Amino acid sequence: MKNLFLIPKKELFFLIVPISVIIAIIAVMVIPPLLNPLRRSNEHIRESLLKLTPLGSTMEDVIEVVKLKKNGSSIVYGAIQ
Repeated sequence: MKNLFLIPKKELFFLIVPISVIIAIIAVMVIPPLLNPLRRSNEHIRESLLKLTPLGSTMEDVIEVVKLKKNGSSIVYGAIQ
């Protein structure tokens, strides 16, 4: 394989740009599903809700926390901010 420093700049450009585009496309296709909360296990969702709502909370409280979280509100240690 040629040393990268010996490849002309024009050829290097045509090598790096397609590779960068391919990496960007893969990242766009792979990362969002990993961040999707609907893909988390039931146990993980349960643990998250228990951290946000103390035991003994009503179902309405839990639903309100889920709605606020869905709308982007920050919830820290059971306190809605």
